[in-house]
Amino acid sequence: MKKMNKIVLVFLETFKRQVKSWSFLIMVLAPFLAIGLGLLLGKVSSDNAEDMVKDVTEIAVVATSKNLQKQFESQTNVTIRYESLDKAKKALNKDKIAGYVSVSLKKGRYEARYHGKGSIDETSKAGIMNVLSRLQSSQNIVAAQLNNDQLHKLQVQPNFVEIKNSASKQNQIDKKQQEKFANKTAYMILLFVMYFILITYSTTTAQEIGSEKGTKIMEVLFSSMPAKNYFYGKMLGLTIVIVLHISIYAIGGGVIYALAPRLWGDEALFKTAYEMINIIFKHLISINLVYVLLMIILCTVLAALCGALVVRIEDSNKAVQPVMYLIIAGFIASMAFQGKPESVIVVALSYIPGVSAFFMPLRIINGTVGTIGIGVSLTLFLATVILAIVWCARVYPGLILQTDDEPLLKNLKKASNK
Repeated sequence: MKKMNKIVLVFLETFKRQVKSWSFLIMVLAPFLAIGLGLLLGKVSSDNAEDMVKDVTEIAVVATSKNLQKQFESQTNVTIRYESLDKAKKALNKDKIAGYVSVSLKKGRYEARYHGKGSIDETSKAGIMNVLSRLQSSQNIVAAQLNNDQLHKLQVQPNFVEIKNSASKQNQIDKKQQEKFANKTAYMILLFVMYFILITYSTTTAQEIGSEKGTKIMEVLFSSMPAKNYFYGKMLGLTIVIVLHISIYAIGGGVIYALAPRLWGDEALFKTAYEMINIIFKHLISINLVYVLLMIILCTVLAALCGALVVRIEDSNKAVQPVMYLIIAGFIASMAFQGKPESVIVVALSYIPGVSAFFMPLRIINGTVGTIGIGVSLTLFLATVILAIVWCARVYPGLILQTDDEPLLKNLKKASNK
């Protein structure tokens, strides 16, 4: 119990120090600030564009009856109506509207007159003419005094037949293309987030461990608790910080996903993309996160080992290069094979611990691997992570107090033999 308490103390201290740092706060908030600024600028641009369109095209209608006014409102972009020509003229003079249309029925003929400071736009004109034509047709039928048989013949409408087979096939093709694009987008998001997290925290971990090496504080700490327990607490604290970082991104992304349509003010636009976004979220919040987490733990442990190898903190970036090479190589290779999830090379690399974090998600997202394959890959990866933690904890005491300025491999060999 006492042993666990000391590990928890180291974990809490590491966690608090990392979370309270300005670098952590900036890393967490930067993406949300960028997204928020983008949405704000888009909203302002959209509102300005709408205002410009509104100023140019919004017109009013003045008709002899309310029923006639409603006919125009339902069929055109005429959204304002006035009871008299005088009110419409005043609104036009005050630039409240671009123009107004006066509609009247004289001697069995509908007439619409447009008054404005400029020409009426073609869309509004076409809508008004469509309503006038329909009203005039009804008026002509009444004036002609047709019998029932003649009226019935005039009401015959053309027939439209829709053949759904080809349309259904086209819909299937479009849906497959949409799903393929969503799969590719999900993999790219997963890949770049994992790459960013690994590169950032591998360097942070190496510097964290390197800064503690050779200090008198470490000697005092190790006199009261085993060095490997300190190592476990340290790694647990750093890992939880990274998990918190990813969780904030996940929760923040979900909140933005839910509120963006309301903030933007165009829910119809977002609804058209919801199906694709749901596919992306399904792939991101899945077994793929386990691969990301295992890769983070593995790289954190290896980076800690590299940090413990150096004598001076300024050498920590040089010492952590092997971990960086592993991350960069996996990232570049996965980018090269992202369009080939069934490739023999991708299949082989998806079972190699560490590298599998870059390639197995590609197969999972594209549905080219079964449950057994995922289970085998995860078992190998998990076993490797456990072995790495145990081995690094064993050599850590011999490295952290070592102050000999010798080659890194020689220091590692000496620590392993202890």
